Amino acid sequence: MASVAAASCGCSPAQMQIMYGVSGERRLTEVEIPWLSGYEKSVPVRIGNAASTQFQLDVYGEVLATMFEAIALESKWRSLIGRW
Repeated sequence: MASVAAASCGCSPAQMQIMYGVSGERRLTEVEIPWLSGYEKSVPVRIGNAASTQFQLDVYGEVLATMFEAIALESKWRSLIGRW
């Protein structure tokens, strides 16, 4: 894991972020550009990504979904294991 962290951001695994800019930027502050209209004149137009500072729980969700599936299939698994 340390080699992945070093290759991706040149830092320790504890300093890794969930996302980086196209050129490897670590700071992805979100800024509104009021003078620019977006697709089909939608406003506000924003650059950056405020999600980079959010605490992400997607991995925990994946673990919980896996646990749910395991519990739902427990009887089937037990019958398969019992055949070994």
